[in-house]
Formats: sequence, structure tokens, C-alpha cells
Amino acid sequence: MVSCLSGVAATAPPAQADSRTCVSKSEYRRVHEGMRQRRVHRVFGVRGRRVVYAQYHGYSAEIRRYRGCARRSRVSVAYGNHRLKSKSARWRHR
Repeated sequence: MVSCLSGVAATAPPAQADSRTCVSKSEYRRVHEGMRQRRVHRVFGVRGRRVVYAQYHGYSAEIRRYRGCARRSRVSVAYGNHRLKSKSARWRHR
């Protein structure tokens, strides 16, 4: 995907350049504890599906599930106050 603004060509970042709706192993390895949820979604190129959300005295906790690019693979990410707290993945091969 290339856009042209005032004569300057710019390419989209890798996660936006393709139209995949899944998380690759390399994208999974690029996210780490403390990253903002917005940045994780930019790296993954997909927002995932919220499976748990809770809020208590100004603290929010959320777990989102993402589809892995390998068949029947799943990625789960836990956020606290919109920052990555933990992540896990199940990669299936054949």
C-alpha cells in the first residue's frame, strides 16, 4: 500500500500493508510487557476480541484473544490499565 502526499511517496508499516487478520510469530515476539494496548494492536495489525473486562477503583483489566496465523493457533494478551501485563500463545503445526 503506497500513498502519495504532495509528491512524496510513503509506504504503510508492515502490519497495515497486508490485509491479514491474524498474528504471526514474529509479531508476537515484538510485543512485550509494559507496551500500550494501542501499540500492540498496531504491531499485530488487528484488535482481537475482548473476552474479559473488569474495572475497579480506577484500575481496568482486560484479556483479548487474537487468531494466530498458523492453523488453529491462538494468542491471548492480558492488559492492566491499557498496558500489556502478560501474553501467551498456542501455535499448532498440522
